[in-house]
Amino acid sequence: MEPTARLEQVWARLDLVMDPELDEPVTDMGFIEAVAVDAAGGVDITFRLPTYWCSPNFAFLMAQGIRREVEALPWVSRARVALQDHMSADEMNRVVNAGGHFADVFNDVTSDKDLSDLREKFDLKAYQRRQEVVIKALVAHEMRVASVVAMTLADLQTIQLIEDALNAVRAAADEGVIAGGGVGLARAVPVLDGLADHLNGDQRKGVQLVQSVLTLPLARIAFNSGAEPNEVVGRVRDLSGNHGYNAATGVYQDLMLAGVIDPIRVTVAALANAGSVATLILTSETLVADLREDEDPTAARALGGGAELFGRK
Repeated sequence: MEPTARLEQVWARLDLVMDPELDEPVTDMGFIEAVAVDAAGGVDITFRLPTYWCSPNFAFLMAQGIRREVEALPWVSRARVALQDHMSADEMNRVVNAGGHFADVFNDVTSDKDLSDLREKFDLKAYQRRQEVVIKALVAHEMRVASVVAMTLADLQTIQLIEDALNAVRAAADEGVIAGGGVGLARAVPVLDGLADHLNGDQRKGVQLVQSVLTLPLARIAFNSGAEPNEVVGRVRDLSGNHGYNAATGVYQDLMLAGVIDPIRVTVAALANAGSVATLILTSETLVADLREDEDPTAARALGGGAELFGRK
């Protein structure tokens, strides 16, 4: 196996090691400083925690987890962990790399020899937190509370957007939410009138262009739900605040109370990305896209091209 491939596998295993208190991968937290793999399959991992006084039991759990995950790779002959700049680094590195227990270092302060009780406590805490995040994510993706409650694990495994939902909930926790279902963007249309009034020429046309597309997400949601898009957009314009069209029920209501929400960060990023793409197209006067092939799926193959190409432009 190539050295680069081995290094990638090691980092993939490190992604599975979590900060026990924050329930975030140590790789995302920036704790891993260096990874080295030698020709004989030995792996050295250097990691550093935020403070010199970081809780020893947390540090031990992470160091032990790093070694355990890396040693799970079939080609690894040895995994050595080096905790840096910690008050108990020397003792901890010695015991962890020897396969010892927490009590071998701190036998005078704990009766939990291998931290099994603490590990179970944090596992339960992480499970409850993740369960809460998943539930909020499903509600944020316009799934009714009753449907979420009725779900089984088998149902959950069929959902392909769970990771996106989790990221959306994290974004919502950071910057807040607005009414979903396209209502937040639609409400921005009249707000931009004031901006357009103070601009001239291309700048004003640019604002007007943005205004013209802000109701398209709402129209698409209405279309996908089987409603008449223009009618829905017109009715939502007549409403105010967080009131809009709930595509799941076909009811016009307060979408915030109904749990139909969008993270502000996601909405702003989507609009900014769309503007970035439009700018790139205008400045480069270029657009790369796949050519649509209008093939007849019922036509049989014809030697040299013929029936199967019928209708292609």
